[in-house]
Amino acid sequence: MSGGLRAAGLRQVPPGSVVMSEKLKGSELHTALKGRVKVHIEGDLGWADLFPDSGVACVFLPEAEVINPTTCVKEKLAAMAKSSCRGVVLAECTPLSEQYFRALQEVATLQLRLAAIPVTSQTNAAKQITQLVKVSSRPDNPAQHSAPVDNAVLQAVLLLPKTGSVKAGALINHFGSFENISAASVEELSVVVGRTSSEAIYAYFHQPLTG
Repeated sequence: MSGGLRAAGLRQVPPGSVVMSEKLKGSELHTALKGRVKVHIEGDLGWADLFPDSGVACVFLPEAEVINPTTCVKEKLAAMAKSSCRGVVLAECTPLSEQYFRALQEVATLQLRLAAIPVTSQTNAAKQITQLVKVSSRPDNPAQHSAPVDNAVLQAVLLLPKTGSVKAGALINHFGSFENISAASVEELSVVVGRTSSEAIYAYFHQPLTG
């Protein structure tokens, strides 16, 4: 792989913690996470930026990389797709970059089968990562009991509004992928999770991001 991009292997992540790449030390993301979960800094995570779970690797893409993905970003996504880790892409969607997110999401979820989650800032990304940590640390984490379901997709669906473990499993079983869920209409979603949840999920994907 060009550019010296190194592989990211599985990491042992203690419950309630996140393992973060040293390159993000001192960043807004690091600062926001420190008040929420225990952060362990490691020197070389390869292409990964952090691990919220032992088998889940995340990459954070700032606004500029969402608008114009570099060769390195494309290599990261390709490496994630081939990795033994489950991949989650956190993409910073601002008023400038949100129009480019859909193309990124299509590549990540449809072509590479990664979970792509829009965030409005590094602080918002910290909130999403904290939720992933909480989900992975729960004794009733459905990912621990549902081997056929992609763990990263499951955890991404659990981040959707008004979606608990039962509804998340139902959505994945019905639609088959995060991409299909994001493209579904309110009517299609309501068949699975009811009207209130379906409207909230649809709004999450289709209303302009703010904040």
